[in-house]
Amino acid sequence: MRKILIIGMVVSGVTFSRSYSQQVNGQVISTDNNITVIQVWGTHQERGYAVGYLLAPKIIDLYTNYIKPSFGSFLPTAKQLIQNPAHFTIDADYKTEAQAMADGILAAGYAPNIDKNDILVANSFLDISNLSVVNINMRFGCSSLLSWGAATAGTGLEGKSVLSRHLDWSSSSVIIRNQVMIIHLPSEEGLQPWLLIGFAGQMSVLSGLNRS
Repeated sequence: MRKILIIGMVVSGVTFSRSYSQQVNGQVISTDNNITVIQVWGTHQERGYAVGYLLAPKIIDLYTNYIKPSFGSFLPTAKQLIQNPAHFTIDADYKTEAQAMADGILAAGYAPNIDKNDILVANSFLDISNLSVVNINMRFGCSSLLSWGAATAGTGLEGKSVLSRHLDWSSSSVIIRNQVMIIHLPSEEGLQPWLLIGFAGQMSVLSGLNRS
């Protein structure tokens, strides 16, 4: 169901309103085996909105129970840093996508206090962790397994290499229950279909591939 939130303000007899409702360019493909698979299409804005709308409860769960506790009292500092061009340069397309994701979450009926900077902080915590002014209580690291030669002989790969990417980031139940695969079908010129395997709310790739 599409929901519309109208925020009305009366100032000097003039009424202003903002609607967060728009067409959702996305669909849930499956929710099996502890991973939710969705497909989104269109511009950065349209895809961001669809991700926020379709994955709202998972994004809120991850942000509330993993990101915020990990940053703790440093969260306001992180939100200030993410807006400071002396520390971070973020393409306008991704700022647009982050805002759209926040709007999609709100349109789905969740967390009006989540804004684009919360989304950007959640997507940049590895970068933020390298700034000494912020102490993040997170365990980092995933592993990969590369097989080739005799290990893939007798299969369709015929000895060629295959890489298995493992999401063994953490044993946190919050992480485990919010794993997603997002299939992106961009409409912008010069971009190709791609997918990410990671956690709800991610715009960047933890693990992924594109059509090439």
